[in-house]
Amino acid sequence: MGRDQNFFLMPKLNRREFEKIVKEGIKAIPEKFLRKLENVAIVIEDEPTPAQKKKLNIHSGWTLFGLYEGVPQIERGAGYSAVLPDKITIFQQPIEALARDEKDIKAIVKNTVWHEIAHHFGMDEARVQQAEAKRHWSADVTKHSFALQLEEDIFTWDNPRKIAKSLKKSAEESLNRKGTAFQSAMSMLNFYINRAGKNLKPERKKILEQAKTELRKLFKK
Repeated sequence: MGRDQNFFLMPKLNRREFEKIVKEGIKAIPEKFLRKLENVAIVIEDEPTPAQKKKLNIHSGWTLFGLYEGVPQIERGAGYSAVLPDKITIFQQPIEALARDEKDIKAIVKNTVWHEIAHHFGMDEARVQQAEAKRHWSADVTKHSFALQLEEDIFTWDNPRKIAKSLKKSAEESLNRKGTAFQSAMSMLNFYINRAGKNLKPERKKILEQAKTELRKLFKK
């Protein structure tokens, strides 16, 4: 499967520019949480290694924006000492491939940094999603990225064609999107799938992949 999300082909940032955006994403974390970070390094890489993809069972067409590796704080016992720092990796190329512009990059990076730091504190995926929703970070990215206004809970629907029709309608009605309606609709769907990554349940991933097929049919691609 090709990278359907690679439509906008925005100019790539150099590493220094991207590092600046990551630092801004870290600064956006509330100070009370930043003070509690302990023995963790945040690094930038171009993309996940083959070993990381294999370990996480990342299939062709999937990607990762970020990855937490280490021992969560809530699992550190009395014997936790003299160990290497936890590592949070932000992957530049997958983020740039999906972003429409630098504003999108900043939104994705901020959300990704928050997501992986939450795992460092020991939050499981369900709690991370709840926390993100509470802060309105993921909701904001999902609602406004690619200039589409989406129907509520669209990606939880069980009918792939209904999802595709709704995305098509949103894309065609958008007055602010860049690119074609098909590009915007498919990019939004890819954004959601890729952001969920390995935490997307197989049955949900199957429905959303079917929605891609339905979207292509609707746009006669």
